[in-house]
Amino acid sequence: MFKKIVYVFLILFSSTNLLALDLPPNFVLQGGQSKLSVGGNILWGVLSPQAHFTTNPTLNRARLYEENIRYARGIGHGMLKDMYMEVEAKIFQARQETVSGTLVHAANKGSAMIAKSGGHFVHTNNFALGGWIQTGSPLIMNRSKFVNPVVDYVGGGLNTITKFTSVIGMTNSVYVGSGIFMPRKRNPHAQGTTFFSLNFNSLTKGRQDFILQAGGMVDYDLASRIDASYQASPLGDGRIKHMAFLTPFTIDIPLGTTWRLDGGYAKQWFGRSVRGSQFATFNLSKIF
Repeated sequence: MFKKIVYVFLILFSSTNLLALDLPPNFVLQGGQSKLSVGGNILWGVLSPQAHFTTNPTLNRARLYEENIRYARGIGHGMLKDMYMEVEAKIFQARQETVSGTLVHAANKGSAMIAKSGGHFVHTNNFALGGWIQTGSPLIMNRSKFVNPVVDYVGGGLNTITKFTSVIGMTNSVYVGSGIFMPRKRNPHAQGTTFFSLNFNSLTKGRQDFILQAGGMVDYDLASRIDASYQASPLGDGRIKHMAFLTPFTIDIPLGTTWRLDGGYAKQWFGRSVRGSQFATFNLSKIF
């Protein structure tokens, strides 16, 4: 039962899902188990490097495509319970950025690698407390552009879950990432989430989890930076500091006993967006 509860909690937080967000892993593996996932993400909508989240017709709208493959391995109980390690490789394609028809950043393609490890400090039938750490490296990337995949040189987070019934649960998560520094090309940032989840495993007669989730999220840069290209553009403002409030929705569907398909959508409602305002993701995975 606890494995199902924790899975309900973690499925929302795929490591690349919702694209420009930094989220906890989406699996619980037993020692010796492996998980292979392939997926894609899309970012689009409004860019707003200005002080308010508004639709400025002179700004180029965000567009970013990402393809990824991830491999995770369960370690078992060690320093933490349910320990795991994960490695992710991603490639992406981003459109150019313009202001009033003036090119600010050209279109680009690139790749990155991210590694994660974590587990649980405590778990009972009705409560779980866990954490993870991660490190990332952009391999090929125009780091000055802010419409890029999220990559932190180092980051870490904590997550909790409270079980109300066998169907309903509430989850909370906090993450802090270092950004890309020396020189700074991405700000350090923090993210907080609260979500409610429903597990309709009765649809599969209790054999597999069928999960829906929805909630709220805040993503906030802890510092600002100056983008010289935007400062020199007709916008005349190069101060970059992201702050966004979002509502994400996800679904996770079993495909047999070892395959799963999950997808999600998130929309930013207000704040200071420097990455886009809408996100979508899908992932196909197999545990073996």
